[in-house]
Amino acid sequence: MAILDAAEALLETGAWNRTSVVAITSEAGCSVGAFYGRFSGKEDVLRALYARYRDQSQLLLQTALRPDDWQGVPLTQVIEALCAFLVEDFRQRRGLRRAFLEAAMHDSAIRELVGELSQTTIEVMRRLLETRADEIAHADPAVAADFCHRIAFAILDQNLVATDLQPIEDEVLRTELSRALVGYLGVSA
Repeated sequence: MAILDAAEALLETGAWNRTSVVAITSEAGCSVGAFYGRFSGKEDVLRALYARYRDQSQLLLQTALRPDDWQGVPLTQVIEALCAFLVEDFRQRRGLRRAFLEAAMHDSAIRELVGELSQTTIEVMRRLLETRADEIAHADPAVAADFCHRIAFAILDQNLVATDLQPIEDEVLRTELSRALVGYLGVSA
């Protein structure tokens, strides 16, 4: 949808709170009336953007991390590939992710959508870890998946929004995030 694509493009160049309906409609090539025919305001657009992001991410996770597709691949390489994907996604959609983080603090609908995506991510990781339980020192793949999710997204989110810290370069972030998860899980070499 043109309005969502326009809003996402504008998020990459500026803050959501400074993005106007007029700017969105201008970028989308539609009228303000068409905007309000579909959305009641900017908040609805952000919720729709997150719903689209959630749907895309859930599908990607469920297809990309199928345990059968990774048979024969060392778990360290699986984790490295996952971390590389996450870092790239955060880099490419920096404005979108930042807007979601800020909105989730005060918007229960976005918090619910974030929770749904988090649960899917944890579930996909749990299934993968359960099939590789002999390769990790952690005794409980469900707890490990939840904690790996929290570690990864806390680091990525902080790198995105912490203005008081120097951002970590992508290559360093991929490497160190992989090392953190491999170390936490106690992946055998």
